[in-house]
Amino acid sequence: VSLTLENALTLANDETLQVSADGTNWVATTNTDTNTNTAWATADDAVTLATGANTLTARVIDTAGNVTALTLSDNDYTLDTVGSSATLTTT
Repeated sequence: VSLTLENALTLANDETLQVSADGTNWVATTNTDTNTNTAWATADDAVTLATGANTLTARVIDTAGNVTALTLSDNDYTLDTVGSSATLTTT
């Protein structure tokens, strides 16, 4: 999962930005653009996305366990795992 934030997010040394596709299982992200602090990503396949219409959530958590929920816009997604079908007719 990759996030592009409208505003820079600067974290303290003991803070981590986490994302969740279900609100229960949280995955840490890595800052992928330290110049602007607006691009964050998880390891490949770290977040399990559910089929259908869903919402991605984010939070900042520190080593003491204090949590700050983040408000995201454009965080809804639809995962369609059904392949399209086509009919080929030859004559």
